[in-house]
Amino acid sequence: MPFQSKYNPEQITELSSDILDLLTKEKAPVDLALMVLGNVLSNVVNDNVPANQRANLVKQFAKTLEQSVVNGHH
Repeated sequence: MPFQSKYNPEQITELSSDILDLLTKEKAPVDLALMVLGNVLSNVVNDNVPANQRANLVKQFAKTLEQSVVNGHH
């Protein structure tokens, strides 16, 4: 069953595009882009998710990311 977001697709697309535009503008190679995005993700989780919920959230996020990459979905 596909994931249903509470955010509209336009909002998601716009934010994603802004971030990708910045990485492109800075000519960030893949490894740097992944490090930066990883740092941002870590900060978002650590700053906004209670400690006792982080492990489960990160596991679910990693599973969803893997499925997205393996299946070629954006």
